[in-house]
Amino acid sequence: MAYFCNRSSYFLSRKKQSLAENIVLIDGFSSSGKSLVSAIFGYLERSEQWQMDDTCEHVSILNYLNEISNESAQGFILSKIDKLLYNLSIGRYVNFRKLDQSSPYFDGLEEKYKNRLLEKDTEKVIRKIKETKPILPIHLHFIFGYNNLLFDVFGDKLKLYLIVLRNPFYLIDRWHDGMWVNRICNNDREFNLCLKYEDEEIPWYTIDYASKYIKASEIEKSILTIFNFFTRVFDMYEKQTIYNKKKIMIVNFEDFISKPNFFVDNFCKILSTKRNDSFNQIMKKLTLPREQNENEINYKSFIEKYQISLSNEYIEILDKLNFRYESFKEKIKS
Repeated sequence: MAYFCNRSSYFLSRKKQSLAENIVLIDGFSSSGKSLVSAIFGYLERSEQWQMDDTCEHVSILNYLNEISNESAQGFILSKIDKLLYNLSIGRYVNFRKLDQSSPYFDGLEEKYKNRLLEKDTEKVIRKIKETKPILPIHLHFIFGYNNLLFDVFGDKLKLYLIVLRNPFYLIDRWHDGMWVNRICNNDREFNLCLKYEDEEIPWYTIDYASKYIKASEIEKSILTIFNFFTRVFDMYEKQTIYNKKKIMIVNFEDFISKPNFFVDNFCKILSTKRNDSFNQIMKKLTLPREQNENEINYKSFIEKYQISLSNEYIEILDKLNFRYESFKEKIKS
């Protein structure tokens, strides 16, 4: 007689194994300044260079779309993140392309990772990780606002969740000028996840307003994209538990570039670390602190630039975005 197990009752798990105990997530919309913030972590003691690994991102998206359970998502992500930290510790799979922002050459950390190429693949590596408790910064693209999964997956391992926000009218303008609404789901060099909806390929994050998105013009698609992202961030932040809010830090780009040390001091305090001896090198490379660009497009100049292309409906959307963005900034300062 054959016996069959109920596979729906089984989930991926990694409860008895653990390496990455100090995780930092750096999230936000494209062009919001995440790479600028991320680069600083490589110059804090015990911290690895920021990692652009899409495991957390893609699994969170699949979970948001109900394609993977919370339990299996947790087991899969923890396994992949522990493996990522282990591989970094021996210099394996490090991106040594000098032109990439995610390369240690870009941050000036190349010697650190080149030296690790000589590290033997033994249990000694595990012991060193557990003794030194490295900080692992992971770069994300607009997950906060869509999915709360990563708070549950990492639990106490997640020490800091940074959400980098920037003037949304600058982001709409950049998104439109870069023709991203036409590139995503069409250009072979773009790897964002897409969905098939009414015979159209659309970005995964537009699913809740898909019909409206498909009918919109290019500038309207850009407005809908950034409006929905920001609105979701505001709403999800409000709904967080006190426990989760203690881990969240909203990093306003305009404040960060003018007062970076205020934020770095907070990073160090939360992560129980400090600036390393080469810290000033990265600040000089990133030109921090710096003055804000007074000519950067804002709400008023955006309306003036695109008014001929905007219906009353979309001007109302922009009005609402401006109000909520300014209100949110004031709220997190208080």
